[in-house]
Amino acid sequence: MFSDKLKDLINTISDKETLFVGLGNYLRQDDAVGLYFVKQLKQKVKKNFHFILAETTPENHLNYITQLNPEYIIFIDAARFSRKVGEIRLLDTQEISSFSTSTHTSSILLIIEYLKKCIDAKYFVVGIKVGNSSFGEGISKEVLERVDRFIDLIVTQMSSFAVQNPNCSKGRLRYKNPSKTDRF
Repeated sequence: MFSDKLKDLINTISDKETLFVGLGNYLRQDDAVGLYFVKQLKQKVKKNFHFILAETTPENHLNYITQLNPEYIIFIDAARFSRKVGEIRLLDTQEISSFSTSTHTSSILLIIEYLKKCIDAKYFVVGIKVGNSSFGEGISKEVLERVDRFIDLIVTQMSSFAVQNPNCSKGRLRYKNPSKTDRF
C-alpha cells in the first residue's frame, strides 16, 4: 500500500526530533491535504514531533524552523504525478521542480536550499496525489481515506516503538513545553 521508502522514513523518525510542515490552500479542495495531514497527526502523536501549518507561505516560518533546529523536516504537500488519486510517496528533486500546480508562493526546493545553509537536518517532501484542486472547500473522500490510513500507519509505528523503547525521547526536546513549539 505504501512504498518501502515511505515506511523506512517512518521507522527512521520514530526516535528523532521531527518537524512536519503542512502546505496547501484550504480554498483549493484537495490542495489542503497537507494541512489536514498535519492537523490529524498532531492530535494523535506527540513524542519528538513538532508541527507547522505553513499553508501557502512556508517562507514565513523559516526563522522559527531554524530556531527549532529539528533533526528531520518533512514537508507534506498536494502533488500531481501520474498515479492514482490519493497515492502518497516521497518525491525526488525532479518531481518537486516540475510541479505546475503549486499554490504556495515559494518553491519547496528554494526553501530547502535556504534551510540547508542554516541548519543540519535531513529534508523530505511527501507528495499526496490530488484529484481536484479547483476553488472550493473540502478534500475528496478517496484522498482523505488514503491519508487517514497513512496517519494510522505512523501512529501504529510510533506506538510500537514507544513500547520497545520507553525512554527514547529523554533529552530530545529542547523546550520545557513542547506544545508551545507548535505553530497552530
